[in-house]
Amino acid sequence: MDSQNLQPQPPVFKQLVTGLFHVKKRFSVHLEHGIPMWLLVCSISGKGRFGHSKGDMKVGPGDLVLIRPNTPQDYGVEKRLQRWSLLWEQFIPQADWHPLLDWPKEAPGLMRLTLSDPSLRRKIRTELKKVHQL
Repeated sequence: MDSQNLQPQPPVFKQLVTGLFHVKKRFSVHLEHGIPMWLLVCSISGKGRFGHSKGDMKVGPGDLVLIRPNTPQDYGVEKRLQRWSLLWEQFIPQADWHPLLDWPKEAPGLMRLTLSDPSLRRKIRTELKKVHQL
């Protein structure tokens, strides 16, 4: 077989769960022990909040939040605005992905990236929607 004709293979996921939510007042999640998978949340519009030992981290459009496995989860729609649209994915990463999951920490097990470039925001949102549709 000619190695020049080999196409890269997509990653194999042992477990992947996705969702697209448009939530309003009183939406919240409280999981004392978290979940045994990573959770990625992409804030699309509105405002959300993630509670942690030092208070609340507020998120809006362009914020990506990553939560480590077994980290307590306390998040929901921000109380004043009372609407939030988000894409989320729960996943188990391949071993060679772990360096890619070393994001700026907000609190133990809770990390955030803020995307200020609108074209990068659209690209990531589009790709996460494709994963959700699959």
